[in-house]
Amino acid sequence: MVLVSHAVFIDESGLSLPGNTIQSLWIATAVAVALDRSRILDQDTATERSRLFRSRVKEFKGHLIKHSELLSGVTADDVAAAVAGLLRKYDAHVWTVATIAGCPVPIGFVGPIVSTKSIARQLLLERVNGLLGTGRYAPAHWMMVWDVSDVQELTDFSSATASFANGYTGQKISDRLYPMVLGGLSHDWAGLQLADIVAHLALHKVGAGRKFPDANPRKGAAFDARIEPVLQRDQGGRVVGWKTWGL
Repeated sequence: MVLVSHAVFIDESGLSLPGNTIQSLWIATAVAVALDRSRILDQDTATERSRLFRSRVKEFKGHLIKHSELLSGVTADDVAAAVAGLLRKYDAHVWTVATIAGCPVPIGFVGPIVSTKSIARQLLLERVNGLLGTGRYAPAHWMMVWDVSDVQELTDFSSATASFANGYTGQKISDRLYPMVLGGLSHDWAGLQLADIVAHLALHKVGAGRKFPDANPRKGAAFDARIEPVLQRDQGGRVVGWKTWGL
């Protein structure tokens, strides 16, 4: 019998459209959480949501981090701190990749379609695949979960996963990372909600760094202060959970 130890929740932000705007960016985020703890995570996430957001908000969403949806006195930093606390508590692995419209194609890129988003996905999968390549959690398998509300992107990401090969080594997708992506509803999976927040804050971090007029510097600062410390590290403590390309 094959054991599945972790779910890898995938969320993305941006549109990769040309222009001096955060929508020229594409952010791909993966949050891996032990599957047998995911339902307790759901409960804790709901508790944090009720502490931060107005009662009409039913799930964590990055675009809802605004005055009209937050409880009085709550800031983007408070939301980021709560998300970081949950990621730590559940020993989550977190990776985020940022690309921009018109970015160069990496050497060895093997995706079926060359685009800003496919490059981000390639780089993201390299990082997830790399952790499994170290033998951690062996022999258990990991499965990927995507918000099913965006069916086309789910299809595209699943295709990119099935055809993945490391651009430098040529190594195919790990036998322990299922080469297909499951669709899930974000309000049922806290992992998808947390990935959404991380991707959204990363979008504003990069946008603020490039001085895009529609970027929110406070959200970018919240990423740096709260999310960056929980990004994946290697054994030497170096951050491997953050990658930008073409920026």
